[in-house]
Amino acid sequence: MPELNSVAAVIAALCLVAVLLVLSVFMLVTSWKIATKAGYPGWTMLVPYYATFILLRIIKRPASWGWIVIVLSTVQTILSIYESIMGTKSADQPLWYTTVSVIIPLIAAVYHVRMTHGFSRVFGKTKLFTLGLIFLPVIFFPILAFGNAQYQPDGMVYNSYGAA
Repeated sequence: MPELNSVAAVIAALCLVAVLLVLSVFMLVTSWKIATKAGYPGWTMLVPYYATFILLRIIKRPASWGWIVIVLSTVQTILSIYESIMGTKSADQPLWYTTVSVIIPLIAAVYHVRMTHGFSRVFGKTKLFTLGLIFLPVIFFPILAFGNAQYQPDGMVYNSYGAA
């Protein structure tokens, strides 16, 4: 019986990897399509840091945001390496580590929400659509990519109450 359980675990793991691979390729195609809709070459989404700067150009945000995102992810990686090297539990970490490891994800979340809202605006969508992009990106980013949303470089959404 132990061999049957291990075989089932391997099959389940392979299925999970296959699903994640298909989903990753689908989201890459989605980001490729969004870049081409905005007038940029789709291949730019294949280059990790360069893609960040292209996405910032699409949503009309400054390049400094890209550097902030890169620094935040680098510091988060360094903290993860530090934690694995030190081998301590979260309760045993020094105060500076705990403080930084709480502040960095909060700052990253703020930038993530602002960038995601930028996508809603430049494609003529509402704040409610922004919530969809944040909580269900696998559904809402393909709607931007393959739907009838048009890229609006000025990024303003007008409704009966004025600029949204």
